[in-house]
Amino acid sequence: MLCADLAGAGPASDATDPDHRGTAILTLTPTAIHYEIHAPGLGKVIATHVHHAEPGFNGPMLWELNAGFEGESAVGTATEIPHGIIALMETYPREFYVKLHSVAYPGGAIRGQLVPCGH
Repeated sequence: MLCADLAGAGPASDATDPDHRGTAILTLTPTAIHYEIHAPGLGKVIATHVHHAEPGFNGPMLWELNAGFEGESAVGTATEIPHGIIALMETYPREFYVKLHSVAYPGGAIRGQLVPCGH
């Protein structure tokens, strides 16, 4: 299980909402990723993506976890994961981050680097 604390990370980040925070919990299986996303007060989320980059860097979007949701949370399963990515995430979780895009911040509202839960 991988976790991320989500926040607008400032000027060097591609997520720029200074006022909101959230969490992401990803449970990896061989063919899918189950997710729980919590973003209190963020408003309408228009996309939730997983990106590939080490901490402190912006990276390309690899796939969409969720196409958008209203309310404070979303729970679901992503199944169209590019081949080999789940194994890489298990081995090098800190090289990936989750980013939420909102109506107010369509380029990126909050993001967080993945780490094993409890670390």
